[in-house]
Amino acid sequence: MKCSDFIRDVGPYLDSELDPKTALEMARHAETCAACAARLEGERRLEASLARRLAAGAPTPELWDAAIRRVDRGRPTRRAWRWIAAAAVLAVVAGAAFVVWPRHHEMDLADVAYEHHAAYLLGTSPPEVTESRAGAVQEFLDREMPFALRLPEALDVGITGARRCRLGDTPVAYLVGRCGEEDVSLMVFPADGLRAFPDAAARFAAEGPIIHCHVAGLRFVGAASNHWIACGVTRGDAAKLQTTVAALVSR
Repeated sequence: MKCSDFIRDVGPYLDSELDPKTALEMARHAETCAACAARLEGERRLEASLARRLAAGAPTPELWDAAIRRVDRGRPTRRAWRWIAAAAVLAVVAGAAFVVWPRHHEMDLADVAYEHHAAYLLGTSPPEVTESRAGAVQEFLDREMPFALRLPEALDVGITGARRCRLGDTPVAYLVGRCGEEDVSLMVFPADGLRAFPDAAARFAAEGPIIHCHVAGLRFVGAASNHWIACGVTRGDAAKLQTTVAALVSR
């Protein structure tokens, strides 16, 4: 099972709406993929948070956005629509002005990047190396990655650590850093790995080598060259994130 398949079906899995074979594949994938396990735990926490906040009767833009995200998973479930209906009732009762129709999910690659970022922030996928001394991350990449990736000497995002991960069969260099006061997650992988992400591939084909979107309130930027894909997520400066991912694919 691919991470993109897991993300698509995580809602129906939580709602026990999958057939037994697919449910077993989901459970096994979550046991071996830290990012998807974090996604699953995040969905459970989101449901618990929605339940508490709905019970408290306190409609806010954040509550509505959380309910929207519960539906925005590519294949909405019956229980997901009940969440959105409950939030909508509270919003109408309170006269809230922020009610909008649910958006379609943004992009498959952005979803995966967000889940890796969430796993990092939760501490479930910490870096294997930190920049405790100059050049430590580059030495790790040279030693551990199956492809040659040279970090530019000057980046707008300060790299503080790295680890190895995989997107399906594709090896990925996962980098973490800071941009001002905000955490940043970056992923760099060979361009042929984009085949696992048809949404992102279509966006690159239509828009060119730089793509943008928002995912769960964070900024996502992707960059593509003939040989590399780089993407990142942050709550910080999107312009600096763009210059960073563009520099990573230009090497």
